[in-house]
Amino acid sequence: AFQSLGPKRCRVQKLENLSHDSYSDLAAFLGANTPLPKADVTQLIESRPNAFSNLPTTEQWTATDRQEVLRHVAPVADALGYDTAHLGEAHHD
Repeated sequence: AFQSLGPKRCRVQKLENLSHDSYSDLAAFLGANTPLPKADVTQLIESRPNAFSNLPTTEQWTATDRQEVLRHVAPVADALGYDTAHLGEAHHD
């Protein structure tokens, strides 16, 4: 379904084929102004999927983190019908 959007609007990147170069291409495709350094990308690539021990949870994000994620995610999430309202709010238990 996504492929019908065309190469300027859709890109499929398999995690098992992700490298620093393909990450840089993907970051540029998404319009990221400051892609991650190679060492950070390598660490992320080598970490196990869904092994979030080294990543902060959304509850640990700062207001700046939330704004940055929403800046990149919200347009696509909105177009796909996802509710992102919870990402803009800090969670306190």
